[in-house]
This record gives sequence, structure tokens and C-alpha cells, in this order.
Amino acid sequence: MRIKTRFVLYITAWTLTLATLLGWLAHKQWTDYAQSRRAVGDVERAQLALKVFEMVSRERGPANAIMGAASPAPAVQATALTDARAHSDAAIHALLTNLQALDDDDANRAAMINALLQLQDDLQTGRRKVNAVAALPAAQRPGETIDDAVSTMISVASLASPLVARISGAAERRGNTLNDLLVAARAAAELREQAGQLGSQFTRALIRQEPLTRQTVESIERIVGHIDIMRMLVNNRVARCCADDATITGAVAQMNQHYFGDGQALVNQVLVTWHADVVPQMTTGEFAARYVPTMNPILDVRDALLLQASKQAITAQAEARERLIWLALLTALMALLLIVPLCVFGYRLLNALTTSANIIKALAAGRLDTPVPVPVRSDEIGDVLSAIAVLRDNSRARQVLQVEREALIAELHEAATTDFLTGALNRRAFQTTAAITVTQTSRRHGVCSVALLDLDHFKRVNDTWGHDVGDAVIRAISQHCRLTLRSSDLFARYGGEEFIFLLADANAENTRDILERIRLAIAEATLATVDDQPIRLTVSVGFAVLDHQCDTLEKLVLAADRHLYEAKQQGRNLVVGLPTGLAS
Repeated sequence: MRIKTRFVLYITAWTLTLATLLGWLAHKQWTDYAQSRRAVGDVERAQLALKVFEMVSRERGPANAIMGAASPAPAVQATALTDARAHSDAAIHALLTNLQALDDDDANRAAMINALLQLQDDLQTGRRKVNAVAALPAAQRPGETIDDAVSTMISVASLASPLVARISGAAERRGNTLNDLLVAARAAAELREQAGQLGSQFTRALIRQEPLTRQTVESIERIVGHIDIMRMLVNNRVARCCADDATITGAVAQMNQHYFGDGQALVNQVLVTWHADVVPQMTTGEFAARYVPTMNPILDVRDALLLQASKQAITAQAEARERLIWLALLTALMALLLIVPLCVFGYRLLNALTTSANIIKALAAGRLDTPVPVPVRSDEIGDVLSAIAVLRDNSRARQVLQVEREALIAELHEAATTDFLTGALNRRAFQTTAAITVTQTSRRHGVCSVALLDLDHFKRVNDTWGHDVGDAVIRAISQHCRLTLRSSDLFARYGGEEFIFLLADANAENTRDILERIRLAIAEATLATVDDQPIRLTVSVGFAVLDHQCDTLEKLVLAADRHLYEAKQQGRNLVVGLPTGLAS
């Protein structure tokens, strides 16, 4: 297939791939934008649902007050109840309108609408029961009828709670922080509802001026436990997502001060009075006037959380919209700057590519005398041809440099593994090679030995004649050792005036024989001459042979070092090794 054909196919494939990639990115960004836009609506719907929850809960306050008032009820209380019912109806209507306009799954939307309509019907039933109680003379209001009215109003809020959970659930799935905010807001609304239910438990007893029933006391204990759970949930979620938000934490502090301080103090005061078999001398309206305001900070917490959730959802929507716009601009820019130039300059580039490829193949085959055309234009193609010419010249130069490089590598390896003074192996190279040898020898149950050689009283040489003479002595010692050792043995300068040996295939007897010859040769040799004075030194040697106790290089070195120390202790100029304590 011709290059031009392949190029056309490549451009087509590349364009389709780019279009697919950009399409996928655009779809993803559009999905993110649609979800963030939906999240704003979900948060708004959750706010409306929580408003319904609040209003039907708030309505119980004036309803309880009207059931405890004289008949006919005072105008102030009647007006308060009328306003509360109007607010509940308005909240229900707003949520119903929002749900009916929701572009959502028919079954899900229908279920939420039906639940809201059922709540509305139950609310009307509860209102009729409240009106029936309020219509009776105050002294003739049966306790069971009052309890039924209160329970019916509470059940309306009980219907609102799962509806709120279902509606806010969509928004709660939009992210961790948004989830924390909405769950905390829902918990605050539930907390306010439970606080309202707690106050409602006193309605019958206050109206009839009678002791609390056992059932009422049990209900109070259950509600107090639920309040504690909701409070803990609010605090935990706020601590996780909003600990640095002064508005939210301030609202929580106000809630703790007013409701969990003043409100619960009032409840405890009333309970203590009843427990003392004394009926509190107050009406339901008076109790509500003191108790209901302490619950308002709970709603302030809810509203602060919802406001932050709304801000976050709106910010996420704006960011998603901005990313979508930038992606559209990037797509247009890539199409303008990449696809069009590729088509325009493709033909010329193909011709240059063919010429360059032929020259490069010749150079790769070693034909470094291949001529390179002189560029006729000062453009990228000319630069490529010039670069190829440079490549050819560099290839010629590399042939020369390769030989020098190999020689340099050999020198560097020699420097890395050789002691600079003696030419013997250095400590690191010895340890690397010897460790492998010892391991292999141990595995095949062979024998070898390690010896440490140290110059006796070498410090006197440096102190008397200087370090240059000391270096000459060390070089001479190294030379004598090499002359005696076999080609299979390893020999290295271990440090200072100390040398180390690895004697291959040498048992204790062989090792002692080799080391004794080295010791005698050094003792009899003139290691250096200063002012016609010969310098002679002796050496002490310790060795250890590979066995089941000394089966690694480290153990052999330690054992040899111990024997070297014994040789020093026994008077120097000795070879000490196995068996322990034996010296020549």
C-alpha cells in the first residue's frame, strides 16, 4: 500500500478517533452539567418538602392551644391557627406544583404526588378533629378525644417524614458534602418534629388539668431518646462537612443554648411538677408560648444547612457549565489547528518523508557514505535533511567514540573494584564476589576459607618514616601476598593495613599452609628502605573455614577476625585458625 494511501487512511482514522474522544468527553461533560443542574432542582425540591414538614409540625402548636382555650377561643389564638393552616396549605401547594412539573419517571413522580395528597387528606381530617374538640365547652372535652386529635396531627407529620426522605434522597446522592448537608438538614427537621411531639404530649393533661397517663410518660421517654439520636446525627454531619462554616456552627450553638437549654429546662420543670403530683397551672397556649420559640433555632440550623447545600449545588452547576463551554471551544480549536493543517501539508510532508526514510535506512545499514541532498528551503524539511547529514557525520564519529567508550568503561570498572594504592580488590568488590562464592560453595557442600591479615606495629612505620613509606610498605605486603596466592583465590585490601583472603577449595590444613608461606615471606622480606635502613615487619593472620556453623561470608569474617585478635594476643607474627586457639 502506498504511503499516500496509508496517510489518507490515517487521517481518516485519526479524525474519527478524535471525534469519538471529543464526543465522549462532550457527552460526559453534558451529563455532569445535566446532573449538576438537576441537583439544583433536587435541593430546591428538598427545601419545599422540608417546608411542608415544618408547617404541618408547626400547625400543632396553635391547634393544641385552641383545644386548651375557652370556648369560643380568643381571637388571637383563632387567628394564629388560621395563619398556621394557611402556611401549611401554601407549603403543600408549592411542593405539589413543583412535583407536577417534574420531568421524572412517571411511577416515582406519581408515588410522591400520591403521598403528598394523602398527607393533605389526613391533615384535613386532623383539623376537623381539632375543631370538634375546640367546639366543646372546656370542661366537657374528653381526654380520649383530645388524644385522638393530637395523634392525628402527629400522624400527618409522620407521613411527611418519609416523603421528605424520598424527595431529598435524589439530592443526597449528588456527593459526599452535599449528602452531609442534606442529611443534617433532614435530621434537624426531624429533630424539630420530635421536639414538637414532645410538647404535644402535655396537651391532654394541661387541658384537663389531670396527671400524665402511663402511656404518655412512655411516649415522652421514647421521644426524648429519638431527640438525642437526631441531635447526635446533626452534630456528626456538621462536624464532618461544615466545621469551618461559622454560620452553621453558630446556628448549632444557638440550638444547643435555646432548645437543649431553655426548652428542655421547661419540659423538665413541667415533668418535675407532675411527678410531685401537682398539675402545672398553665394552659396549652401558655405552654406553647414559652416552649415553641425555643424550637425556632432548630429550624435556623436546618435553613443554614439548606442554604449551604443550595450554594454548593449552584456552584457545581456553574463549574460544570464552564467546563462544557471550554470543551466546546477546545473542540473547535483542535479541528481548526490540527485536522486542516494535516490535510494541507500532508502531500509535501509525504515526499520529504520518503526521501528521508531512504537515507536513514542506508545509514542504518552502515552505508555512512550515502549522499544527503542539500536543502533548497529554510523550513522544517530542510531542517530534517540537515539533521540527517549531522546524523551521518555523528554516526561516523560514534564509531571512533565507541572504542574509546569501551576502554573508559573498563577503566571505570577497574577503578570501582580496585584499591587505588595496592591494585588489589577493594572491600566492596571483595564482599560482592566472596558472598556469591561462599553461598555457592556451601550449597555444593564444598570447602573454602576466609583469612584476615594485619601488619604488626604498622603505626610505628607511619609515625617514624611518614605515610609515604607506610604506603610503600602496604604495596610490598600486597605484592608478597599475590605471589603466594593461587589464581582461584580472592585477595583484597580490607582497610588501612588489613587485608582479606578467600581461599577456594581450601580446608584448614591447606589454608594454614598458604598463610604460613605468606607470613614467612613477609617476615623475611625487606619491605622498604629508608636512608639505607631496611624496614621489616611481621604480620598476624586469623582464618576460618566454611562449616555448618560458619556458613556465610559474614560469619566467616567474624570468626577470622576473632582468630586475628587471638594471634595479636599471643604475641603477633602468628597464623591462628581452626582448631580454635591453635597457632603456628
